Amino acid sequence: PTLIRAFRRGKMKKKHIIIGAAAAGVGCANTLRRLDPDVEIVCISDETEMPYNKCHLADVAHGEKTAQDISILTAEQARQKNVTLMLGKRVASIDPKKQEVALSDGQTISYDSLLIGTGCSPIVPALPGTDFEGVFTFYNLHDVHAILDFVKKNSSKRAVIIGAGLSGLECADALSTHGVHVSVIELQKHVLPHQVDSWGAGIIQGKMSASDVDFHPQERLVQIDGMQDTVRRVHLEHGGRLDADLVVFAVGLRPNIELAESAGIELVGGGIKVDKHMQTSIPGIWAAGDVVMVPDQLTGNLVRSCTWPDAMHQGMIAAHAMAGKPRPYPGVAIVTSSAFFGTKFATCGLVSAPLASYKEVVHEGGDTYLKFLLKSDKLKGFLMVGNTALLGRVRRALLTGESIDSERVLSCLA
Repeated sequence: PTLIRAFRRGKMKKKHIIIGAAAAGVGCANTLRRLDPDVEIVCISDETEMPYNKCHLADVAHGEKTAQDISILTAEQARQKNVTLMLGKRVASIDPKKQEVALSDGQTISYDSLLIGTGCSPIVPALPGTDFEGVFTFYNLHDVHAILDFVKKNSSKRAVIIGAGLSGLECADALSTHGVHVSVIELQKHVLPHQVDSWGAGIIQGKMSASDVDFHPQERLVQIDGMQDTVRRVHLEHGGRLDADLVVFAVGLRPNIELAESAGIELVGGGIKVDKHMQTSIPGIWAAGDVVMVPDQLTGNLVRSCTWPDAMHQGMIAAHAMAGKPRPYPGVAIVTSSAFFGTKFATCGLVSAPLASYKEVVHEGGDTYLKFLLKSDKLKGFLMVGNTALLGRVRRALLTGESIDSERVLSCLA
């Protein structure tokens, strides 16, 4: 009773624990501090690096930026904000009844409210040879430094990248600028199979070829061979073999839901189920970022957004609720964008017309390919390759549902 009275008189600080120090975690911490200068904030991350923006990993891999350049929360900023950072620490379990988390080193920490921002882990298929030295993923800052250090130490000349999605192409582009001959293996017919159509992919593949990057579509890695426990070549499903000094897997991500699942938190579609304030099925526990399922603004379907800006937005929404000042989360409109081999691209919504009632408006010219999908004069999706100058304008039209005719779309391209 004495403790309760002291808390009510404001003599005891409320403690917020945040698991994860990426976009969702830092967005939550910054917002909590802004909303309440007196609460205690503890941010726990299994990464040893200070929080950084993963959108710029490719820039670090290219050598254009350093870890400090992509920092989103320095030690000095954390001190000024009075945020306790516990780096290199792994949360082993959550006890909702006791309202505490247990770390892998045996330490336990109590909380008043908790945010789960555990993100994802890269997938490495269970194949022969994946335990050899020279096998990597391309997901975090540690991966980037490990790859660059390996290439420099071993004077690596040949790399095989498994997966032609965003991460795979960004890694391929970076390695090629370091004098490494790169081969990209993709199970589907073209690069970025979930983001672009065959025509847009053709432009990017042409840029890859011009950069001396080989592309092997509709292929699958089946085995990695090594010598003295180091990668030497890979075997493909259709009988091909490629010499390699290193192999990088970029085949997808798996949400880190184990903590939530073991704590009895409800899951849906392989992710954590949250309400419009990012609260989980257990009161006092929120979740945000790549680990949650959220409504798509365009379709209403539950999706994992996996975009940095939206993860930060989710963390901010969770912080408002944790501080007792709830704001609703509107859902996500997933815009995917990047640049590699000197080519920009961006996409959102539908890329190909699902029904005859949809109209496709296409602009082609040199290394530029723009495609807009409309239904009843309303934009339902777009794809931009080579020229993304209209991204902000078209994204607004997509989200607001404003009417837009074909002539207006085409006039924007002039």
